[in-house]
Amino acid sequence: MSHTKTMYGVVARWEFDPKDEAEIRSKIGPMTNEMLKWPGVVSSIDIKIAPNAILSVMTYSDEDAYQKLIHDPNGPFEKAAKDHDIERLAKWVWSERGEVV
Repeated sequence: MSHTKTMYGVVARWEFDPKDEAEIRSKIGPMTNEMLKWPGVVSSIDIKIAPNAILSVMTYSDEDAYQKLIHDPNGPFEKAAKDHDIERLAKWVWSERGEVV
Protein backbone atom coordinates (compact mmCIF):
# COMPACT_ATOMS: atom_id res chain seq x y z
CA MET A 1 0.00 0.00 0.00
CA SER A 2 1.42 3.40 -0.94
CA HIS A 3 1.05 6.41 1.27
CA THR A 4 0.16 9.78 -0.21
CA LYS A 5 0.39 13.06 1.62
CA THR A 6 -2.86 14.72 2.60
CA MET A 7 -3.63 18.20 1.35
CA TYR A 8 -3.73 20.90 4.01
CA GLY A 9 -6.26 23.73 4.14
CA VAL A 10 -6.28 27.10 5.85
CA VAL A 11 -9.11 29.58 6.27
CA ALA A 12 -7.95 32.98 7.54
CA ARG A 13 -10.04 36.01 8.45
CA TRP A 14 -8.61 39.41 7.59
CA GLU A 15 -10.32 42.68 8.58
CA PHE A 16 -9.82 46.14 7.16
CA ASP A 17 -11.20 49.66 7.21
CA PRO A 18 -14.00 49.72 4.61
CA LYS A 19 -12.55 52.95 3.18
CA ASP A 20 -9.52 50.87 2.08
CA GLU A 21 -11.57 48.27 0.19
CA ALA A 22 -10.65 49.47 -3.32
CA GLU A 23 -6.94 49.44 -2.47
CA ILE A 24 -7.17 46.02 -0.82
CA ARG A 25 -8.99 44.59 -3.85
CA SER A 26 -6.24 45.99 -6.11
CA LYS A 27 -3.57 44.17 -4.07
CA ILE A 28 -5.24 40.86 -3.22
CA GLY A 29 -5.43 39.64 -6.82
CA PRO A 30 -1.74 40.16 -7.60
CA MET A 31 -0.68 38.63 -4.27
CA THR A 32 -2.95 35.61 -4.79
CA ASN A 33 -1.61 35.13 -8.33
CA GLU A 34 1.94 35.24 -6.96
CA MET A 35 1.13 32.70 -4.24
CA LEU A 36 -0.46 30.32 -6.76
CA LYS A 37 2.95 30.05 -8.45
CA TRP A 38 4.69 28.85 -5.28
CA PRO A 39 5.49 25.14 -5.08
CA GLY A 40 3.05 23.57 -2.62
CA VAL A 41 0.15 26.00 -3.14
CA VAL A 42 -2.79 24.16 -4.71
CA SER A 43 -5.60 26.71 -4.68
CA SER A 44 -6.68 30.06 -3.30
CA ILE A 45 -9.92 31.99 -3.07
CA ASP A 46 -10.80 35.17 -1.21
CA ILE A 47 -14.38 35.77 -0.07
CA LYS A 48 -15.70 39.12 1.14
CA ILE A 49 -17.90 38.19 4.10
CA ALA A 50 -18.67 41.64 5.54
CA PRO A 51 -18.09 45.28 4.65
CA ASN A 52 -14.79 45.04 6.53
CA ALA A 53 -13.74 41.37 6.31
CA ILE A 54 -12.36 38.81 3.89
CA LEU A 55 -11.87 35.07 4.32
CA SER A 56 -8.83 33.75 2.52
CA VAL A 57 -9.20 30.02 1.76
CA MET A 58 -5.98 28.29 0.71
CA THR A 59 -5.02 24.70 0.08
CA TYR A 60 -1.48 23.39 0.13
CA SER A 61 -0.01 20.11 -1.03
CA ASP A 62 0.67 19.22 2.61
CA GLU A 63 1.24 20.78 6.02
CA ASP A 64 5.01 20.97 5.51
CA ALA A 65 4.54 23.16 2.43
CA TYR A 66 2.23 25.45 4.41
CA GLN A 67 4.67 25.75 7.30
CA LYS A 68 7.62 26.54 5.01
CA LEU A 69 5.76 29.08 2.90
CA ILE A 70 3.80 30.91 5.57
CA HIS A 71 5.65 30.64 8.87
CA ASP A 72 9.23 31.26 7.78
CA PRO A 73 9.94 34.85 8.89
CA ASN A 74 12.18 35.21 5.82
CA GLY A 75 9.91 33.17 3.56
CA PRO A 76 7.82 34.04 0.55
CA PHE A 77 4.63 34.98 2.42
CA GLU A 78 6.34 37.59 4.54
CA LYS A 79 8.05 39.04 1.47
CA ALA A 80 4.83 39.08 -0.58
CA ALA A 81 2.82 40.63 2.26
CA LYS A 82 5.38 43.43 2.50
CA ASP A 83 5.66 43.86 -1.28
CA HIS A 84 1.87 44.13 -1.63
CA ASP A 85 1.43 46.17 1.58
CA ILE A 86 -1.20 43.73 2.86
CA GLU A 87 -0.34 43.97 6.54
CA ARG A 88 -0.66 47.78 6.49
CA LEU A 89 -4.11 47.56 4.92
CA ALA A 90 -5.59 44.53 6.70
CA LYS A 91 -5.27 42.85 10.07
CA TRP A 92 -5.11 39.08 10.40
CA VAL A 93 -7.78 38.08 12.97
CA TRP A 94 -7.74 34.26 13.11
CA SER A 95 -7.08 31.11 11.13
CA GLU A 96 -8.41 27.57 11.14
CA ARG A 97 -6.14 24.90 9.66
CA GLY A 98 -6.37 21.23 8.98
CA GLU A 99 -6.41 18.23 6.72
CA VAL A 100 -8.50 18.56 3.58
CA VAL A 101 -11.12 15.79 3.56
